[in-house]
Amino acid sequence: MTRYPLYDPKTNVLQYLGANLPYRKFASVEVAFPIKISKWWSLNSQFTGYYNDEFRPYLDEVFALKIYNYDVKLNQTFTLTKGYTFNVFVTYESKREIVFMLYNPGILLTFGSKSWLDNKLNTKLSFITFLILMISG
Repeated sequence: MTRYPLYDPKTNVLQYLGANLPYRKFASVEVAFPIKISKWWSLNSQFTGYYNDEFRPYLDEVFALKIYNYDVKLNQTFTLTKGYTFNVFVTYESKREIVFMLYNPGILLTFGSKSWLDNKLNTKLSFITFLILMISG
């Protein structure tokens, strides 16, 4: 089952419709490298590659798609005193196109966190940027 968008420019309404996928093959490969640089500094890097081969219905047509994309994640953690952790987490997703949606590369940055109330509450500061474009035909 998949969902796809249907936009009506006359009414300015965007609907997400559902359909069964008649065919889909997919695979992913992930490689991670955790490194403990020092007692207070750790680094984890990860690369994931994706492959999708599918027939995707859209309205009265079925599209045969082969989609390749990847993401790269880098996480550096600095453990400080008094429950403070400075974390620099960056993830990059490659450009990918799914039927009539184009996902441009995006970045997620997490800067740091603080634990409170004996580690029962955790606060985090993040910044996310992604751009999704609807392609009309």
